[in-house]
Amino acid sequence: MAKRVTTNRRPWHYTGCGLDNVFLVGIEVERDPKTGEEEPVIPQLADLHDCIFLNLVSKPGPLGGREIRYLRRHLLWTQAETAEKLGFNSAQYFCELERKRQGFADIGADFLYRFECLDAFIRSARGPRKREARRILADLKDILSGIRKPRKARHVTIKRVHTGLVETWEPAFNVA
Repeated sequence: MAKRVTTNRRPWHYTGCGLDNVFLVGIEVERDPKTGEEEPVIPQLADLHDCIFLNLVSKPGPLGGREIRYLRRHLLWTQAETAEKLGFNSAQYFCELERKRQGFADIGADFLYRFECLDAFIRSARGPRKREARRILADLKDILSGIRKPRKARHVTIKRVHTGLVETWEPAFNVA
């Protein structure tokens, strides 16, 4: 098996999370010499998915349907539970919302959803991810109050980082 390490110039397009705009840098990709197919070696998958989650709740602009679905599934919420948390009458609304390319019609509902997701994440997270989620929550409050404008990004690149004995994932936003 031939191996390569993904770079910013040649990242791995990670679709295993159900999103089409996530790219991974710093992972090994093995290539089968007979078929030519590539298979990524993704360490610490749960941490990667936490990193994607935090990137989505802090993303500029409204959430899309697939992103709304990803956040809900990451928290293991059903559509009915999510609708109830946000005060909607039916889970059917979320079913339709998740199928659409565009997310919530109301920016207030988008922010409320992000706050609910972050609150649930903070209650279950530990260590650096919990601190990062609290920072994102403070940033969202600043954006909502008009103190700060959100940044713009087209897609998210997530890189694998080695610091001494610790290996983790961190975002590297590609700014438009």
